[in-house]
Amino acid sequence: MKLNLNKILTIFGIAINSLFILFGGILAFSSYFSYIPRDMKKIVGVILLAYGLIRIISLINKINDEND
Repeated sequence: MKLNLNKILTIFGIAINSLFILFGGILAFSSYFSYIPRDMKKIVGVILLAYGLIRIISLINKINDEND
């Protein structure tokens, strides 16, 4: 079973971007990190969520373009 480098990097990209989405959601919508001001948590959380979503969408488009 041989994996090429593109598949490994794609899986790694999905994992990292999923972590951006997860951490952004935790920051924006949970009570963890109570020592950080609430407004700052929401701003950074929404930015991380948006960044993760944009990166996953672009990665999905790249995968679809390679398959065509």
